Amino acid sequence: MGKKTRLPPLNALRAFESAANHLSFSRAAEELCVTAAAIGYQVRLLERDLGAALFLRQPRGLALTREGRALQSVCHQAFGEIGEVVDTIKIGSRQQRIRVASLPHFSARVLFPGRDAFLERFPQLDFEVDHTLALPRFSEEGGDFAIPFGTGNWPGLESELLFNSPVAPACSPRLLERFALEEPADLKQVPILLDDNAFHEMWIDWFRINELGGWEKLNYVNCNDIHALLSSAVAGYGVILEPRFMIEDLLASGALVMPFAKSLGNYGYYLAYPTTTLANSACRAFRDWLQERVQALVASRDAAE
Repeated sequence: MGKKTRLPPLNALRAFESAANHLSFSRAAEELCVTAAAIGYQVRLLERDLGAALFLRQPRGLALTREGRALQSVCHQAFGEIGEVVDTIKIGSRQQRIRVASLPHFSARVLFPGRDAFLERFPQLDFEVDHTLALPRFSEEGGDFAIPFGTGNWPGLESELLFNSPVAPACSPRLLERFALEEPADLKQVPILLDDNAFHEMWIDWFRINELGGWEKLNYVNCNDIHALLSSAVAGYGVILEPRFMIEDLLASGALVMPFAKSLGNYGYYLAYPTTTLANSACRAFRDWLQERVQALVASRDAAE
């Protein structure tokens, strides 16, 4: 790197730039909230430091010398660019952040891929995501929104349906061959990989639509790590009951299959929130954006099918 040129003091440059813009020490003093004598002192320091006169002192006011005009031009540009960066930093520091508790697969497929578009549309807003399989306790943990999967009935919270996703048992082809799952009653002989934070009620509902009892006697294996649960299902260690939206890639690849025709159609992804959340304009903007985003995704998926 080349040797850096020593710059004059910033206060002197700022005083000069203001005086050059106004061609007046007194008006520069008003702008910078100092005295005219202080402006004159800083300008003289700068001229001495540069070894060149920057102003011509005339009877009717000031005029810039050739050196003064050259310095004014670069000072005006430099201070302007500094001001723009400072404004950007200040806006960023005032950025409102919206807290969302989301299912991991939903944020990976809906929230994060859409974040750049959200920031472009709302530069003073941002959202942060807490991954959870359980509905948060807003009164204790704070936060603005949650995106749970269910039927939309969460006492004390408002909920808006984002989209429905059918739910039916799924397993690996090797487990299907091993246990010869031909009818729903055959599930009583295989391990059920259960997300123990939710979905117990879904098994009850699924057995009900198949007019079967005995759900309480199923061989449940609790697991609250969704990645471990899916890996275990693909490896053939048990049957899962998850939203089709979450496992559609595994179904498409053949890693998982759905052995039974009937599915629950009354479950879906919801936006849930305390009644006070939408009093905040930033939260309203996020809600509207998310509704638009999922509508576009659903329309695109329907068109592809």
